[in-house]
Amino acid sequence: MRKSLCHRLFQSLVLLVVLVLPMVGCEKDSKPQDRPAVGEFKVTIEELTSYDLTFTITPPASTPVFTVKLMPDNDDLDISDLQLAAAMVSAEDFTTYEGQQRLTFGGLVGNSNYRLIYFAYDVEHEKLLSDLYRSEVIRTPESEDSFEISITDITGVSANITITPPDDELTYFFYLEDKADYDTAFGGSDQGIIENDIAYWEFLASMYDGATWLDFVAMDLSTGTQSFSSDEIYGALEWDSEYLVYAYGLNEEGVVTHSLSKRFFSTKAPEMSDNTFELEMGDIVWDSAKNGFVARATVTPKNLDETYYAVITNKDWYDWYFTENNKGRSDNKYIMYQLILNCPSSAIALSECKMGVAEVNNADWANGLRPEREYAFFIFGFGENGATTDLSVFPFTTPTRPY
Repeated sequence: MRKSLCHRLFQSLVLLVVLVLPMVGCEKDSKPQDRPAVGEFKVTIEELTSYDLTFTITPPASTPVFTVKLMPDNDDLDISDLQLAAAMVSAEDFTTYEGQQRLTFGGLVGNSNYRLIYFAYDVEHEKLLSDLYRSEVIRTPESEDSFEISITDITGVSANITITPPDDELTYFFYLEDKADYDTAFGGSDQGIIENDIAYWEFLASMYDGATWLDFVAMDLSTGTQSFSSDEIYGALEWDSEYLVYAYGLNEEGVVTHSLSKRFFSTKAPEMSDNTFELEMGDIVWDSAKNGFVARATVTPKNLDETYYAVITNKDWYDWYFTENNKGRSDNKYIMYQLILNCPSSAIALSECKMGVAEVNNADWANGLRPEREYAFFIFGFGENGATTDLSVFPFTTPTRPY
């Protein structure tokens, strides 16, 4: 869930925007085409570090009172100028300035994108006096590492990780992410990582009455050096893929206390095999205790000394990857990886591999297969560095319930 959660940090704020929009003037005299012509703002960036920004902003002489705020550049800014202005005006930290100002905004995250948002504002009449302006993207430099992160024993499906904080008493959060998510969903931004973590905690809190996201932060914080396998927090990794491990100081009040440190690594690529598989379908027998069918088949590999993974699952699960509803990947490598993720860890997946001629069945399932439903045997070569063959799919259909 944490990986795939779509974060809208200002979701509740956008709702508030709808409620307070009249504050910034939906009246005729507040529309852009009716505002008096004003000169341009002038903004000069003086100093930018991984944790703060110093700049000078000069408003037009005709409208010397204005507001300015530095905001993360993410899809939460993809709202209209009036909505964004309303959100800024209604915020508890709303501040106006008059005349030229030299300002420093802190609390930034390294390797992240921000924008300055500013506009002239009439405090007495609560309305905009200029257009809302969005600066070009301001990207902070990488922050100095606060944590030591060591990644060892990398295979195609797992790695061992050690995280050492700068202070044994420091509380911090760490996790492992797919680099593709970092590049796309998080926009290659360290701030995006932190926002995604907050969104995950907010999601958990939403399922419990009276809970806040800070209740779940406290459960996830660590202290001291932590050593663990990727299996423990992520499950199996995808072979021949890139990941990152990250950590940042965080206290129980949700305040980031130390900058985010991260390390990228790549899982190994498997050595491909020419192994192929033949499947001989056996009995499909009704099991009243399981209230369903037990299906059996015999797998004969071409190479008897190579391990392979075999499992039964719904055929429509596989077919879904090739429908318009799937907005993501549909390659066999990814589908095989999803089958491996059904196991709690890569170690368990490897322990369930077979070698030589073997029977595959669902006899150990708590529930049997449903009547008149299409299933399939999914088989592929598999070892410690991932899939060694392409995916083989053998569909079958269960019969009618016997009674």
